[in-house]
Amino acid sequence: MKKRFAYRFYAPVTTTTTCTASNGTVTFSSSTVNTTYRHTVVKFTNQSGYYQVKNTNGSTQVVLWDPSVTFATATTATFYWNRADCVGTGANVNLYYGPDTNNGPLKQVNSEYIMNLEQNQNSLHVGKPAMYSIAPATWPIDKGVAEQEFHVQIYPWADSGITLYGDMRLNPDGMSDDNDIPLGGTTHYETIVASCLAIAEEFGDTPSSKYRELFMQRLSASIMMDRTGMYPSILGYNGDASDLVGQVKTRNVTVTYTP
Repeated sequence: MKKRFAYRFYAPVTTTTTCTASNGTVTFSSSTVNTTYRHTVVKFTNQSGYYQVKNTNGSTQVVLWDPSVTFATATTATFYWNRADCVGTGANVNLYYGPDTNNGPLKQVNSEYIMNLEQNQNSLHVGKPAMYSIAPATWPIDKGVAEQEFHVQIYPWADSGITLYGDMRLNPDGMSDDNDIPLGGTTHYETIVASCLAIAEEFGDTPSSKYRELFMQRLSASIMMDRTGMYPSILGYNGDASDLVGQVKTRNVTVTYTP
C-alpha cells in the first residue's frame, strides 16, 4: 500500500553554547540538543571535516558514529539536517518539492553514492538538495519483531528549511493480538485467502486442485502489482550503463590527428 508523506528538513543551526567531545560523545555546556539532531551531520568550529550524528542523549549530548572523536577545547557546532525517518520500505515515485516552488523532482541514487559524496572534501555539501536515497536504519529494538526501519537521505544538505514530498510503500508491523492484519493487508487479501484454501484443500478427503489453481492466479497478480513502479530510474545508481544498450554513443573527448 502506498501513502504520501511530507519530510521536513530544517535550516542549519549553529549553537551559541560550546561543547567538548570524548570518545564520540559530544557534551554541550547547557541544554541545546533536541531529538531531531539525530538526523544531522555536525561541523565543529575547531575541527576539520563533518561528523554523522548517531543519536541524542538528553538535551546536552549527541553521540557520533565515529567513536574516536575527542577534543577538550570548547567550541561551537553547526548542525545540518540530511536525513528523515521513512515509515515505508522505499519510494515508488520521485521525491519532489512542493507545488509552490519551481524545483523539479530529486534524482534517486543509492546510499553508497551519497556516502561517497559526503566523504569527498571537494564536494559542495550544503545547498539545494538535488538527490536522495532510501537507506536502512538501525534495527528498531523498541518494536520487537517489527520491520526494519529506513531513512530518507538527501544531498546536498539543505541550506534552508524545506519540505519534500514522496509516496512511500508501507510495510505492516508483525502480527500480534492487537494487530491481526496479515502482511499484505487488503492489497493482497484475495491471494492470502486463496493460499489458505489451497493448503486446506490438500487435507481434503477428495483430491482437488481448484483452489491451488486459483492461488497461482492470484499470486501472479500480486507479483505484478508489487512490480508496479519498480523501474530502473528509481532503483538507484546504474553504474554499468545497461540502460543505454542500443543507443548511439558519441565521443565526449576531442580527437586530433597530425599527419
